[in-house]
Formats: sequence, structure tokens, C-alpha cells
Amino acid sequence: MHSVRAMGRKAWVAAAVTSLVAAALGASAAGAADRSAPTTGSITIGAEEFPPVLNNFSSAGNGQWTGMVVGPALARGYKLMPDFTYQPWIFDKDCAVVSASPFTVSCTLRPDAAWSDGVALTADDFKFTYDTIMNPSNDIVSRLGYDKITAFNVISPTEFQMVFAEPFAPFRDLWAGTSTTVLPKHVLEGTNFNRVWNSCICDPKTKQPISSGPMMVESFKPDQQVTLVPNPNYWGTKATVSKVVFVPVPDSNSEVNAFRAGEVDIIYPQNQIGLRKKIEAVDGAHYTSSLGPQWEHFDMLSTVKGLDDIQVRTAIATAMPRQQIVDRLVKDANDDAVVLDNVMWMANQQQYVPNWSIYPAAGDVNAANAML
Repeated sequence: MHSVRAMGRKAWVAAAVTSLVAAALGASAAGAADRSAPTTGSITIGAEEFPPVLNNFSSAGNGQWTGMVVGPALARGYKLMPDFTYQPWIFDKDCAVVSASPFTVSCTLRPDAAWSDGVALTADDFKFTYDTIMNPSNDIVSRLGYDKITAFNVISPTEFQMVFAEPFAPFRDLWAGTSTTVLPKHVLEGTNFNRVWNSCICDPKTKQPISSGPMMVESFKPDQQVTLVPNPNYWGTKATVSKVVFVPVPDSNSEVNAFRAGEVDIIYPQNQIGLRKKIEAVDGAHYTSSLGPQWEHFDMLSTVKGLDDIQVRTAIATAMPRQQIVDRLVKDANDDAVVLDNVMWMANQQQYVPNWSIYPAAGDVNAANAML
């Protein structure tokens, strides 16, 4: 496919949901709105894409909203921050490359990390998670990166090493995304992973919620609601709400209407022109957005007749009014949005080089017609 970065970066919501449940939720949306609900009591969040299952490793559950719902209950090695840095969460410090050949990475855990049932969270849980991902019988949406590991060695309860077949620069990402949560070996070993966590994040034997994060998934009613409550045994900063309820709201307009009617306290909608003004017009509403690792792009399938000609694709890229699209749509959500002129790096990253500036951001129809 030939890709045109037409809209620059999509506005990415800073932690309106995150701050309220004291968790690291990562996802993209146009903006988040809340009513400044007190940090005690129950909070209701409108979910635009309600998760069909809770297992965020699976193809059915690997979605943005599954990560947002389950994320506060299942800790990861790192929190991936909006500025693209990795903040150790279960890890007590940044994992380190200890050997270049073979490429070996060593990770150490916080000694106080534990599951909600009091069992210590150890390197065996990371090894079990890796084994679960690599088990061909399991429905795993992606094994990218894990499939380059040739040996996973548990050194001690608080240390493990990963040996790779070749140098693997994004090794931190293996334990940083919403689909890279760490699994509890002591409750999942010997179970059918394709089934046990679809309807609950719990001990399959006792049906009691299990958690390593600040919240626990108390209940899940498909197409109706997911309820989270604080994990009383969380080893980090405790949650400051008594309950968080996610309810399905199918689209942005419905979200705004539910928000205006007081049916939900927080919404996290996809952007559209005028949405920010609608939200800010609601009494007591607070809107927040920031820029992060999500972007909008326009793809052309190069196997289609006509689009198989690079001159045609180049002409379309030349004519595309990318700056106008950013100004009219993305800046409506965030004033700092810019056209993205790189297909690998965001504009606020050190490695960013505007390679795509060869195509005029304003678009040039006359130049495109000349090419055709």
C-alpha cells in the first residue's frame, strides 16, 4: 500500500480516565470530557466500542476499549507515556541490554509487586505470559517480537532474561502495550486460555477477581456494562474512586447526548468537526486533549488498476490538502496539531525528519494535473 499522511497526528486524550482510576490507560481519541466528578464515589464512562470479551490478547478482545477497561486491573512491565517514554511499572528500573551477541535483555521486578490475592508477582509470571503467547493453541492476536526470543531464562523471582535471535531494538514494547499485560501463573496454569478470561478477569476456580493493578474487574455483562472496583491490596498508588462503570454508547453524537443528560460522567469520543464546542457547551464540562502516538492516514491500494501507476499515486499525494484537513478537523480538537511528514516518527520525537515535505502540505492541484 502507498500511504499519505493526510491528517497529521490524531488528537490523543491526556489522562482524564487515567487520573480518575489511577491507572495507565493508553488509547486514541479526539478529546475526553468529564464533569469534575469527585475522586470518591462512582464514575460512569461511555464506551464507544464496548469490548465483546475481556481477554485483550485474543483477536476478539484486542481493541482500544478492551485495553482501557482491563488496563487498570492488569499491570505491565512499563507504562507507555504520551511523550513516548517508558516508565517502569512492575519493573523496578529500565530493562538493560547485557549482551550484544547473543542479544540479551535483563529485566528486574519490584520486590513488592503482588497479585490481589496476596501472591507475589514474579519473573515466573512473565515467563508464563511469554509461554502463553507462544502457545500455538492459543488465540493470540500478535506474537511479533516474542517470536524472536530464543530463550527466556528466569534468573530469580525478581529477574529474568530474554535472549533474541538477532538485535531487537523495541524490546520494551513487549511489556508496555495494553495487550502485553502480565498473566498470573498461579491461577491460569493448566486452564484453557481461549476461554477462561473472556467473561471475567478472575481465578477460574474461585471466580474471584484477580488483579495486579489499582482496580479489579468486579463484573462484566456483555453489551451492558463492565464494573471496576479498587484493588485493596494494590502495591502502588491506591485508586481514589469507589467504582468505575463502563457502559456502551455507540457513537460520538450519542456520547454527547448521554453526557449532556448526565447519564455518563466521562466520554472519550472520536473526533468530528464541532464536537469540542458541543462538549464545552455542557454545564460543568471539562474538555482535555493532547497529542500522542496515533495518526490519521490515507492509504491507496497499489494493486488496483490506475493506482498501480506510481505517477497517479504521486499526483494524489501532491494534490492532497493535508494542511486544510488538519486545520479543519484535527485542530478543532487540539490547537497544536500539525501535518505529519514522516511515516515512522511523530513530530515531537527526537528522531523526526520531515521526509514527506516533498509533497506540499497545502496541496497543489495544478502540479498534480501536470503529472497526469
